[in-house]
Amino acid sequence: MHPDILSSEPSVTTYEEVQFFNGHNYNRGLDWYMDFFRDLSNFTNTIQFEKSANYFDSNVTPLRVHALLPNTKIIAILIEPAKRAYSWYQHMKSHGVSAAQIPFFKVLKSVNSTGSKDVKALGQRCLLPGLYVQHLQRWLTYFSPSQILIIDGDRLRTHPADVMFAVQRFLGVNKQPGNKVELIPHILSLRFDKRKGFYCQVTSQGGSQCLGKGKGRHYDPLDSRSQQFLEGYYKTPNKELAELLQLFKQPLPSWLKQKR
Repeated sequence: MHPDILSSEPSVTTYEEVQFFNGHNYNRGLDWYMDFFRDLSNFTNTIQFEKSANYFDSNVTPLRVHALLPNTKIIAILIEPAKRAYSWYQHMKSHGVSAAQIPFFKVLKSVNSTGSKDVKALGQRCLLPGLYVQHLQRWLTYFSPSQILIIDGDRLRTHPADVMFAVQRFLGVNKQPGNKVELIPHILSLRFDKRKGFYCQVTSQGGSQCLGKGKGRHYDPLDSRSQQFLEGYYKTPNKELAELLQLFKQPLPSWLKQKR
């Protein structure tokens, strides 16, 4: 949406995301990675980025990113971890994963019990990425707080233009004399889509360009037993996350304020 911010080319093998730093693609080397980005030698003000959802909770990614791009900036979108866990379960269920065909509560309980390895692996993948404080501490081992922006996932959905203003400031795009940043009013390029339940980009022809069909999926509400389990599981990590964000003067996501 911003003329000075360009995304990497989509990958045809890993669901559009490059997923270079966190897995086997890392062994393909730097040339393979750089092929996803355009040659901008004549465009000094342009910022390129890539997004890969599995980077944030990866054990190896922060070190690898720092080794290659020590001055880069990191943006992490955090939604309420219980919501994230249930969303991942529903995502796997919609893709026909057999382990996700049993009730969500049983998937969660499988993490602390013996049983199907596939179900236990799914339970871990539902729960562990939501331990945000652990993952953020790992990134802070290699990057200064000034290089990291935490975005409230709920606010991104409800007030995307405000969030985009914050991102522009963080990236320092459109800097003018005096180090001021000229902000692009994204609200003019957005329209709320009632069917999807979130804002979509307005195209030059006046239509709407929304995220893929996997976004905005509707499913049954979270059951009370699973909700109680997740509240207990994330209570202490969420408290520690709030303390860490306050220490580095990062604003608390709205869902984290409600937990305090």
